[in-house]
Amino acid sequence: ILLSIILPVFENDKLENVTDYKSMFQEYVQVDPTKKIVYRVLEEEGPPHDRTYKVSVLVDEIGYGVGKGRTKKEAEQKAAFEALNKMVK
Repeated sequence: ILLSIILPVFENDKLENVTDYKSMFQEYVQVDPTKKIVYRVLEEEGPPHDRTYKVSVLVDEIGYGVGKGRTKKEAEQKAAFEALNKMVK
């Protein structure tokens, strides 16, 4: 099932049509269940009502992507997107 869903997306280079990069990245990496994914906040900028977050995604303590966003969730999604792009090319 996983291969029938994810591989066509990668083969057609349509990652921009996906909305949940974190889940896709997790499914892609955890084909090997020994792999550990961690999202780490690198920076928080701005006042409490207008923060910007910079987040890194690591697999077994190796950085694969960095994302920036107005929420931690948005930054994590962008980091996962960058990581997926690096891993599939």
